[in-house]
Amino acid sequence: MICVLTHRRLKPGAWEDFRAAWEPEEWWGPLARAYHLRSVDDPNEVISFGLFDGTLEEFEQMRDTPEWIEGEDRRLKRIAPFEDATRFGGVYEVIDEIEPR
Repeated sequence: MICVLTHRRLKPGAWEDFRAAWEPEEWWGPLARAYHLRSVDDPNEVISFGLFDGTLEEFEQMRDTPEWIEGEDRRLKRIAPFEDATRFGGVYEVIDEIEPR
């Protein structure tokens, strides 16, 4: 499983507009789910992450398609007006899942 994660600082009061703009035009089948986390101390601090149910090779294949590149470019342009900064982001492989006993 692959996790795509981004930590952002939003402009004050921009959460609702950011959330609407963040939504992909089309959800790709292997993208299992996505989450937004909001700081309890600062509502303009948001971490977004999505989980891809596949291998890194499968993720990179999907990410290299013209449809993905163009769609992601449009999505990032839609959300840009609502961001103050992108603090960090990346693609991570899930290497361990811990469940309660």
